[in-house]
Amino acid sequence: MEMEKFAAFTHLKHYKKKSKNSKREDRSWSDLPTEILEHIMADLYLSDITSFHEVCKQWSSIERPRTQLLIRYGYEYRHRCRSMNQIPWLLMSNLLVYDVLVAFLQNSHTHLTSSCTLIVPSSSSSSSSSKKTYSIKIEGIGPNDDTQVCSTKFGWLLLSQTHPYRTTFFLYSPFTNERIDLPDLDSKFDVATFSSVPTSTDCIFFVLHYTTKVTISICRQGDKAWSSSSFSNGFSLIKDVVYSKGLFYCSTIRGALAAFDVSQRSWRVLSEFRPLLDSSCYDYSSFMVGDVEEELLFILLSNSGGWALVHKLDRSVKMWVKVENLTDKSLFVSSASTSVMVSKNKRTERVMNRVYHCLPNEPPKFYSLKGSKSYISSSTYGDLPNKEFPKKFIWIEPPC
Repeated sequence: MEMEKFAAFTHLKHYKKKSKNSKREDRSWSDLPTEILEHIMADLYLSDITSFHEVCKQWSSIERPRTQLLIRYGYEYRHRCRSMNQIPWLLMSNLLVYDVLVAFLQNSHTHLTSSCTLIVPSSSSSSSSSKKTYSIKIEGIGPNDDTQVCSTKFGWLLLSQTHPYRTTFFLYSPFTNERIDLPDLDSKFDVATFSSVPTSTDCIFFVLHYTTKVTISICRQGDKAWSSSSFSNGFSLIKDVVYSKGLFYCSTIRGALAAFDVSQRSWRVLSEFRPLLDSSCYDYSSFMVGDVEEELLFILLSNSGGWALVHKLDRSVKMWVKVENLTDKSLFVSSASTSVMVSKNKRTERVMNRVYHCLPNEPPKFYSLKGSKSYISSSTYGDLPNKEFPKKFIWIEPPC
């Protein structure tokens, strides 16, 4: 059901039904069968589910779709939702955050307290100071816990908690308020991510740690422990990791690239240390992102937001090739492997050919590749007051 039709639908208080004697009688919306209400809710976004629950007491008792549906239809759900391609939401943590590069060099990550805010993108292209926000609180996280966001995909957050001799990993969906715990890892780590919807049986969880060697650990849901492999060749300061076609691609801030083949349990360096930009790495940030079409992009973004350079991986020669414009795509980049790529459709066409970014101490902005200029993205995410800086913003895909 289209959102506009649903909005008009929920403004009504009663519906009409003919009786046997052809007279019309008023019937309450609460008389609708539960099966129909569940079917309606299955096609709603989180924000519309809130409105749905406010219609009447009967409707408020209908539970939103649970993760069990994702387990049953994991493959179909994953491809359906990614092909729909929605503008990502903003997740704002309530902790002050260090400078991106300083945090990166210190092997730090995006810190998240138990209390966070989700900001819904506007459906209108006109600038507005109003915005829809939702407060979330992740169970099992105290305000003093050292909890980090490692990655976001498919509406899920992969988080970690560091302890003296181990690291705890778990996943959390702010859209269904569900948590999945993974086995503890007996080491620290540098980057971590996952391949697909965490509830699907084919999902692979990936962790990389670099000392004198590259150590890669993987597991699947239900495993009691991580399976680890070490390799002598590789890079320190791996920043981003993206899964594509059975490979976990790992990149440094300079664009050096290596890949881990899951099926072969092998590690291969694809491109050596050849800087894509003749400039100090203190002047820019880098991001790697993939999409459902299996494209792999590498983005260099000025720390002032004044320019953005986009490169695409040429798989035939294993090298980055500069892309002048994105045409029917846009990128939403932020730290800790939380970047998102969206393709053009009716929902996203107004934000095409842009690189949206979240830099420290600034509101979310976008760089227009067509206009070669940066703009504050208030028309999409509303005006954020100055008191909300410095906060940490990351992108998260709505689940459907």
